[in-house]
Amino acid sequence: MKKLLALFLISVFSITGIAVTDAKAVGLGFFLEKGTGSGESTTYDVFISGNDIDDDYDTDHFALGFQLDTNPFDEGTFNYRLSVGVDSIEGDADSGNDVELDGLTIENDFGFRVGGNDKIRIWIGPEVRVGFYEGDNDAGGDLDLVSLGVGPVVGANFGVSDSVAITVKAGYIFSAFYGEVDYSFDSYDYTGEVTMLFISAGMLFIP
Repeated sequence: MKKLLALFLISVFSITGIAVTDAKAVGLGFFLEKGTGSGESTTYDVFISGNDIDDDYDTDHFALGFQLDTNPFDEGTFNYRLSVGVDSIEGDADSGNDVELDGLTIENDFGFRVGGNDKIRIWIGPEVRVGFYEGDNDAGGDLDLVSLGVGPVVGANFGVSDSVAITVKAGYIFSAFYGEVDYSFDSYDYTGEVTMLFISAGMLFIP
């Protein structure tokens, strides 16, 4: 967890630095995110059988963190949304070997305006998401994973005032992950994939 905390703090300071550098051009705030999905994993060359072990999961996700938008209200075509948050995942496995993970996610949204006015901006675009996770499973294994995801998102910013906006975003993300699962007796390569439908809400504060 110390590694994840360090990554989180570096990311937060980076966001703050971007905002300070060009404060008039961006909105900075927070978000909450809830998602649900399904996926599968493979544990390789397990010594008991000498074979790979596959498993299927249903997953629940919850995240919160900081967000930055380079273009909250302007009528320009493009906006970039950066969200950095702490993510918690519960994986309900078909085999009964459930997984719990905590980690850091970095979401990069490349938005294109499709509607709105001077107080509302509606945008769509692709999202690229990177995650770093640590956790365990019910069989006593410790997991250390990296994930990379991509998918379509749609978002909207609603101006409450000239300096405050409520944000909403929804998307469908496909992620692949890779890492290791460590037991007291051995370690194994661990890979898989997850698809997730999510929605997030938050606020932006615009100087």
